Amino acid sequence: MIMEKVLEQAKFRKNLTLKLMYDWGVQLKKIHNNTSDEYRISLQSSALEFRQCSFSDTISYFLELGSDRLKKIPPEEQDFVKKTINFIKNIMDRHMLDSTVSFLHGDMHSGNIMLVENNPVIMDPNGTVLFGSPYIDLAIVAIDFPGFFDPILDLRGSDKLYFESFLEGYGKIDFEQLNYYILIRGVERYAYSGMVKNLDLLVKQTYQKLHTSYV
Repeated sequence: MIMEKVLEQAKFRKNLTLKLMYDWGVQLKKIHNNTSDEYRISLQSSALEFRQCSFSDTISYFLELGSDRLKKIPPEEQDFVKKTINFIKNIMDRHMLDSTVSFLHGDMHSGNIMLVENNPVIMDPNGTVLFGSPYIDLAIVAIDFPGFFDPILDLRGSDKLYFESFLEGYGKIDFEQLNYYILIRGVERYAYSGMVKNLDLLVKQTYQKLHTSYV
């Protein structure tokens, strides 16, 4: 059963189409349509154990994940990640990063999509259950398709078309907010730059863009 799931996940990544991307966007939007009046978090994946938290708590959770992974990257890269984390902490209370509070998947990359009868099915939410900004999920989708932001980062040669199709299914988003969350989630996953192609370059480009506009 586990092997079948792995094969179905690999099949989605290998056989991406614009229609599958559109359907993925539709499905994620349905998840995000489950909203809350407050930020909530559970590390035990149980709604009964949800605790109320603040917007900054949800962001700090992901930044702490990034800090914990620092030892896996070279010292010069560690300095950049630390600088980026400090930048995020300095600006996150001065920008409207907290939008609609939605139920989140938490790890919304293409490896967590299965194909069932040629339809994408979102699976495998991680061990943390969150109600927070939908951009926490959207940033992970965007990181999967960095060529949408810069053709130089496009290893598939079709990232722009794929991500545009995803957005057609999902609906309108705020790209300024998306950029902030790409920075947040990118820093969290920075130690995986070897597996997530061009992640380090996307994070550095995004940092430069936001740092320039902020200062």
